Amino acid sequence: FVGDGQKVASTVHNFARFSAKDDYNLTSSMHKDERVVKLNLRSPAAGKTLALGSFKEGNYGSYEPEYGKTGRSARITSGTITFTKFDPVKRAFAATFEFAAKDDKGRTYEIKQGAVKDGVIGKGVVLD
Repeated sequence: FVGDGQKVASTVHNFARFSAKDDYNLTSSMHKDERVVKLNLRSPAAGKTLALGSFKEGNYGSYEPEYGKTGRSARITSGTITFTKFDPVKRAFAATFEFAAKDDKGRTYEIKQGAVKDGVIGKGVVLD
C-alpha cells in the first residue's frame, strides 16, 4: 500500500475469522514495517466490496503510522476493500483497499493502492 505518498512493502500478519457473525480480522505485518493496517470485516466474499468506517456495519479499523506507540492510532473514517478472491475452503483470498483515517489530533492519513495478492485465511478462533 501507499501511506501518505510513501510505498509500504508489507505482508498480511493475520487474516482469520473471529466471530459467529462471519467477522474477519486483517492485520498487516508490524515486523516488516512499523506502518500497520488493521481491519475488522463482516461477511467478506469474492467480488464483494465493503465500505469501511462503520462500526455498526462491522467494517471498521485503524491505521498505525508507528505501530505500538501510544496515541498514534488513526480510526478509519471512509474507504473500501474489494475481495477479488475469497475461498474459505482453500483458505485463499485476494483484495484491494483504499481508505482515509483520522487520529485524535485531527491528522488525516490517506492509504491508497492497497493490495493483497496471495493471502491465506487462517483457521481463526470463533467467539460466540
